[in-house]
Amino acid sequence: MNAAATALWRRIAGALPLVARALLLAVGVVVVVLLFEMGSRIDWDEVFRAMRGISGRTLAAAGALVVTSYAAYSGIDGLARQFVPHSLPLGKTLAIAAVSYAINLNLGVLLGAIGVRLRLYRKLGLHHIMISRVVLFGSVTNWLGYCWLAGFLFLGGPVRPLARWGIEPAAVRAIGAGMLVAALAYLLLCVASRRARWGRRVRRVALPPLRMALAQSVLAIASWGFMGSIVYVLLERQVSYPEVLGILLFCSIAAMIARIPGGLGVTEAIFVAALAGRLPDHQVLAAVLMYRVLYQWVPLCIALPAYAAMEFRSSRAARAARAVGAAHGGPLALREGHVAPGLQPDDPAPGLPAAGHGHENCCLRADATHEDSHERSNQPIATEPSLFTGHPAGHGGHPGGRPEPE
Repeated sequence: MNAAATALWRRIAGALPLVARALLLAVGVVVVVLLFEMGSRIDWDEVFRAMRGISGRTLAAAGALVVTSYAAYSGIDGLARQFVPHSLPLGKTLAIAAVSYAINLNLGVLLGAIGVRLRLYRKLGLHHIMISRVVLFGSVTNWLGYCWLAGFLFLGGPVRPLARWGIEPAAVRAIGAGMLVAALAYLLLCVASRRARWGRRVRRVALPPLRMALAQSVLAIASWGFMGSIVYVLLERQVSYPEVLGILLFCSIAAMIARIPGGLGVTEAIFVAALAGRLPDHQVLAAVLMYRVLYQWVPLCIALPAYAAMEFRSSRAARAARAVGAAHGGPLALREGHVAPGLQPDDPAPGLPAAGHGHENCCLRADATHEDSHERSNQPIATEPSLFTGHPAGHGGHPGGRPEPE
């Protein structure tokens, strides 16, 4: 029986890549068809006239919602700062989150959410393990909010465009129920994680406490909700807000499957097809294009110079630190596990940001250095692992360590 089950599992695992490719191909075909249909019947002169006809009051309201949505998303990194404690200033943390988010929306998650965060945080002295925890915390938070919103929308009543495209209401409700179950399961895991055990050794799963998990939900729901509000306002409130939000959430999944950065063309095609017959195509397309301008392109024009400035300032600080290190008798190693000659492992490097000093001074020394110091003092090493690291946690000096939130 075990051999048969193993063989079946291997067949299923082997078929998964084929299923993924088939799904990607199907979504790609649908997107191409929608884009072709949209392009063939759209009068672009009318679209541009409709964009110019959007009132200044509407644009101001949409712009305020853009700022609020970015603030809510950046707040996720501020919340991660409590779960993954580091001494970077809160303002700098929020700025990095906003810059990476703007680049992520336009150029993709690998370059924005991961690449920009990784580079800037490393230049500011954070250990790569801590950076991975921050990125994973943000990703989990973002999709937690998505599950809450999409779950309630899909379970409460199928989104009208999905029903028009032949997707059964029962299937939509089942998907919504599954999303709500996933979100509730995360909260339950956060409550029960300190009693979780696995393997041969007793360990504690370091998930956020329930209060922080609820804060994650609130911030992510606010971020997604404000995104829907922008389109709702630009459509002059002629379509109900839940329907607009449901279409936008569906667009996000479609863009992710199609692997098109920013969902360029995907969002426009789906909105035009979903609202066909209810609003003029040129009006819908004008609203969605203005949403893209306000929410993606304008922030990108701000984020790129901001990123360049951050790179310049961090590089200048690194050069100053190397100069100070050379004055101490040798080059200053900037990678984890090394300190400037003449300094103790626990001392902050001169000229370097103090991000890694204190709870997480692992940016100035390797994990092994920290564990060796415990062995020399015959003190036990805490064995609380974190799902966000995969490394032992619980001790203040270890990169996975965190104090209990108040």
